[in-house]
Amino acid sequence: ALEIEPSNMSVRERLSELRQNASAPAAPAASTTAAEEEDDLTAEDRYLKSQELVNQGDLTGAERELQRIAVLYPDFAPAYNDLAVLAYQNGDKDTARRNYEKAATLAPGNNTFQKNLADFYFVEGYNVDGAINIYLDQLRKEPSNIETLMSLGKICTILDRPEEAETFYGKVIHLEPWNRDARECLDTLKQAANS
Repeated sequence: ALEIEPSNMSVRERLSELRQNASAPAAPAASTTAAEEEDDLTAEDRYLKSQELVNQGDLTGAERELQRIAVLYPDFAPAYNDLAVLAYQNGDKDTARRNYEKAATLAPGNNTFQKNLADFYFVEGYNVDGAINIYLDQLRKEPSNIETLMSLGKICTILDRPEEAETFYGKVIHLEPWNRDARECLDTLKQAANS
């Protein structure tokens, strides 16, 4: 569940509880210091802590915790994804790109991380072909994904490929006849074609 939705707090809390229960000592242990307890935290526990800091508005503290996770658990993809989000919010696009790429590489099956990378590539104009490839791969896995279809339609519109854009928007309308955004995009394309 966490691989599919890494920000799901209830799943994280339940996982932490299960791990704590599984690792609970049978006999009372000697008292430990806060530093020792800090050393015993799993990547998931630390990630949960970073999410709590975000919820409290402490983005600097959350970033520190995420960086600590990246050092202690270099294969923990959610930390890199969240570091990318924070870097992007701070205007550090190079760091954001590197972290989005790292998260997507570490978790190639995670649709959220893949989509975040594709969105970054597209919005920043960094690697539009890379964005298209990621979106098409996502579409092969989930052909009815409205967000992916809309993103591909927008890219095709920007690249002056109206027939392809119409195809993607048409699929959205076929899946969601009430989708106003797709209808407006199709109307704009038809008006441009008639001009």
